Amino acid sequence: MRKRVRTRGGGAAHRPKGNRRAELGRRERQRLLQLGFCLAVFLAVLVGRGVFPGQMVQVGEQAAAVLGRSVDFKGAFERLGEAIGRQRPVSEAVGEFCVTVFGISAVEEPDPALSGAVSQGEARFLSAGPSGYEAACRRLWLEPEAGTPAAVEEGQAEPEQPEEETVLPVGAVVEQVPYEGEALPEDATMDRLSIGTLQWTVPVQGTKSSDFGYREHPVEGGVKFHYGVDIAADKGTAIAAFAAGTVAFTGESTTYGKYFQLDHGNGITTLYAHCDTVEVSEADTVALGQQVATVGDSGLTTGSHLHFELCVAGTRTDPAWYFAQG
Repeated sequence: MRKRVRTRGGGAAHRPKGNRRAELGRRERQRLLQLGFCLAVFLAVLVGRGVFPGQMVQVGEQAAAVLGRSVDFKGAFERLGEAIGRQRPVSEAVGEFCVTVFGISAVEEPDPALSGAVSQGEARFLSAGPSGYEAACRRLWLEPEAGTPAAVEEGQAEPEQPEEETVLPVGAVVEQVPYEGEALPEDATMDRLSIGTLQWTVPVQGTKSSDFGYREHPVEGGVKFHYGVDIAADKGTAIAAFAAGTVAFTGESTTYGKYFQLDHGNGITTLYAHCDTVEVSEADTVALGQQVATVGDSGLTTGSHLHFELCVAGTRTDPAWYFAQG
């Protein structure tokens, strides 16, 4: 029969010292274990900017697994402190600590190409500040996808998108011009007609001396319809092709003098008259702005100038519409 040992104060005897040390050892290990787990959570948050969500879950599972195995926490903390004390790179010291305590490797360094992108992104961030989307991408060492719209700041109106200009088919009326004068010839209009997507230029540098429409004829007298515009310029001034095309024909008459016509396709043609020289031949291909003739005073004229006509889908229209835009 075991005897109950009494102390002087009448209470029960203390437990053996060996059991007490064992109990304290368990408490210390438990506290170290709790400390290690807290550190694991801290490190997971610290390195989380370089870890994707799936990897974060894996890190959490591996940290939890530490609870089930024996780890030399004291030695790991001592080595971490010594590494920092020797001024070793913190990332290297933390990486070794993770390997020892949690059995995971340090976060890999980002690809150099991505690092360059991050530097550029940081420069933009410091100068203008990122949108929410860009900030998220910068956290993950990624560049925003091309064409992804940035978030609109609160209270800031969305930028207006320029409207695409509608190109009307060749010959369609772009602008109607009120006209109450004498009846127009069947093959002429005062309205502005569309020439589609044709690229053009002003054929000669000079001064407009006569408009499109009815006028008093400067030589023959009387009111006659003028199918083009006259551009006064010095004799020998270069004449350029209004647009790319081919030479439909060349000729010479007592009225037009030396003249030729260019066919630009889609029913669009231009005529150049009173030239001094014609530098192209029938069926030649010409480029936009290419020199095709020189200004002269051949034919029925009162001085050197270029008579220029523009015909769209069989109807002559005022070339001045396009000179104003050329």
